[in-house]
Amino acid sequence: MDSAVGGYINHEFLSANGIAPLEEGKDYVKFACLKEDAYLREILQRTLGKRVIFQVVDEEKMKSLLEDPVSIGLELEALAEDALDERKLENIAEEAPIVKFVNDTIKDAILRSATDIHIEQFENSVVVRYRIDGILYTIREYPKYIAPPVISRIKILSRLNIAEKRLPQDGKFSYSLNGQDYDIRVSTVPSVHGEGAVLRILKRGEINLSLHTLGFKERDVNTLLSFIKKPYGMILVTGPTGSGKTTTLYACMKEINTGEKKIITVEDPVEYNLRGVVQIQVMPKIGLTFANALRNILRQDPDVIMIGEIRDLETASIAVQASLTGHLVLATLHTNDSASAFTRLIDMGVEEFLLASAVVGVLSQRLVRKVCPYCMYEYQPAPFEEEILKLNGVEKPQKLYRGRGCEKCNNTGYSGRTVIGEVLSVTEGIRSLIVKKADAGKIREQAVREGMIPLLKDGLLKAVEGTTTVEEILRVYRD
Repeated sequence: MDSAVGGYINHEFLSANGIAPLEEGKDYVKFACLKEDAYLREILQRTLGKRVIFQVVDEEKMKSLLEDPVSIGLELEALAEDALDERKLENIAEEAPIVKFVNDTIKDAILRSATDIHIEQFENSVVVRYRIDGILYTIREYPKYIAPPVISRIKILSRLNIAEKRLPQDGKFSYSLNGQDYDIRVSTVPSVHGEGAVLRILKRGEINLSLHTLGFKERDVNTLLSFIKKPYGMILVTGPTGSGKTTTLYACMKEINTGEKKIITVEDPVEYNLRGVVQIQVMPKIGLTFANALRNILRQDPDVIMIGEIRDLETASIAVQASLTGHLVLATLHTNDSASAFTRLIDMGVEEFLLASAVVGVLSQRLVRKVCPYCMYEYQPAPFEEEILKLNGVEKPQKLYRGRGCEKCNNTGYSGRTVIGEVLSVTEGIRSLIVKKADAGKIREQAVREGMIPLLKDGLLKAVEGTTTVEEILRVYRD
């Protein structure tokens, strides 16, 4: 909202009169209201020097508008000039409007089921975006003057240095809403237009996960269960950042966490607490790297080891040796598909004959948005959809499904996410190809011959079932 409103009207006035700012132009301001009030319109027009337009909304809408962070932003301009003084910045960050702005932004993001809040500075504005179901949405754009006190407030909560603006910083703080506790992971980075911050929202407490509820097909669940019930060997989960790899590994550990096995994890960061599992957070600044932690936990007599990510040869080598000496090792790796996991590790420097003996299976996965159940409708497949389904061996359906967009799904047509995946079992045929240093294409062809359902086909089958859409599968698969 433009500074003309923020300079004259505070949040208390808005609440008392049952109005909320919606839009401001060069010569007008639009307010939401519960009912038309000619006298209030005249007062506002005299105060603002602009034409005032009222738009009548219901009480529920008005409540959400008054609780929205945008209305808090109206109070910040009075603090703008002082915000540039470093000594005053910390005090300003503790002022009620700033505190309420940050608090309500986090609350709003949680209520919208966002996983991340992005606060980004540009030349003339500050943009707040939420990541919801894996997609970034621009929520609000504010005047640039609110950035310094807001970023400082976030740093204070995270116990970061508010005077340091030249280097990235990481921290965290706790937040509670409606009886649920959250961990807010904070990352700040400098940019040419000023500092930006990303807040990751993690629900605290014991997670209730199961391979059966993540979205995998029953056949793939049974294969994964056969992997994790082996006494030793390595199981790899691959995919890009944000594809749900760690969540899948947590679900795997939950299946075997019966109290009869010692399970130790090495993670960066530890995202959720698992009862009965020893979890280690790596801290490279003090020398606690993945490789260093792995060397030491092998002395702790673990049965199962989970590695948050294999990033280098040293970590990979220790993981392979551990899997060959009686430990079950679960790990993630950044590759596009399951077959590429072997070539990636060989490129790192792992001996192919060791790799062929160590790995028992590889899962490659992605997260896709689900069709909103409240606005779902049927339609006839388009020619390009029929062609894609045919090329991937999926029988032509009579109908497909998509969402129209409604209030429940923020007018996106999607609500929530599910997983698509391909599970590669390391058979004798696959092992011989690994030893021969065959490329990923040949390994993939062999796996498909042996019954593996490729990632794209698995997604298209879910589209035919009505879980998601062909467009969504193609978007994620291309990414």
